[in-house]
Amino acid sequence: MSCSSLAVALSPYFVLYVLSVVTLGFACAGVFVTLFVLRTELVSAPYRPAASMLTSSFFALGYPLLSLLAYTVRTWRTQLAICSVCGFVVSLLTRLLPESPRWLLVQGRETEARRLLCKFAEENGTQMLDCELRVPASSSKGKETVIDLFKGQRVRSRTLILMFCWFTNTVLYFALSLGMADLGWDRFTGFALAGLVELPSNLFVFLFIDRLGRKKLYFGFMFLNALLCLCVGAMQISEEFSRGTLVVLLALLGKLCVSVTFSTLYLFTAELYPTQARNIGVGFCYSVSRVGGVIFPLIMLLSQYGTPLPMLVISTLGVSAAFLSSFLPETLNLPLLQTLEELS
Repeated sequence: MSCSSLAVALSPYFVLYVLSVVTLGFACAGVFVTLFVLRTELVSAPYRPAASMLTSSFFALGYPLLSLLAYTVRTWRTQLAICSVCGFVVSLLTRLLPESPRWLLVQGRETEARRLLCKFAEENGTQMLDCELRVPASSSKGKETVIDLFKGQRVRSRTLILMFCWFTNTVLYFALSLGMADLGWDRFTGFALAGLVELPSNLFVFLFIDRLGRKKLYFGFMFLNALLCLCVGAMQISEEFSRGTLVVLLALLGKLCVSVTFSTLYLFTAELYPTQARNIGVGFCYSVSRVGGVIFPLIMLLSQYGTPLPMLVISTLGVSAAFLSSFLPETLNLPLLQTLEELS
């Protein structure tokens, strides 16, 4: 990832620039999804919301830091080179992370999993119980593909619903993050505030996700977000209100809501898929969400036919995602599944 980022910054030719950007996109997706899945599998259920809040909060802090960097250093090549150096440091730190014992079990590597669990117990000042680790009998040792996400009726329905939820969440996220500069602020302030507003949303998820459950939290805030987008679109009809304080506050509240749904969706998706297909499932949903990022600018072009039209379309997507999420099962206080056969 860091090498690709540095290559983009130093590319003297357009073809090399495009190839480096494509490589960087693949690398970022792989790193982000893998790290999230690893975090989910390493942390036990009671502590997953706290782990989710911490990682999401650091992501949110990246917004104002990047905005400060862009304000200070105005050349994009220098900006990207500085970010690449930070990436090299992070890549060295990842060597300190342990492997997932769940993944080792699915791969049939029971001895390594037991050794790692004993190490965890020792570091926590306790001893591992002398019990037999259950090795999944149907382990395919990492040969799962995206096709496996559509084979069984249960896993297929979950995948289709999650695909739409991820797509919609990304459209809403980009609409409210990148649209801040159009509400009367300069691009640096708007971008920084769009990230800082995610901090209270992460705290809210941490406090209530184990009380309300993943399903209710996602449904409620996605539906509320759709209503807020509809209100913003309605206010954009009038020039008097299109850049006023009220529409800015509604947009910030909408950004807070979409941050809550995104934090919930990451954890919800990881818990809905078994260990055998968790990395593929989360990775595939993440890839589908990028389609939302591609289509988002096209949706915003609808403003040529009517100023509130983009927000009306986005609001419709939000209501649809909230409705479909009601068909997903709740995962609160349930153990993580290991194989696709257990899901079927």
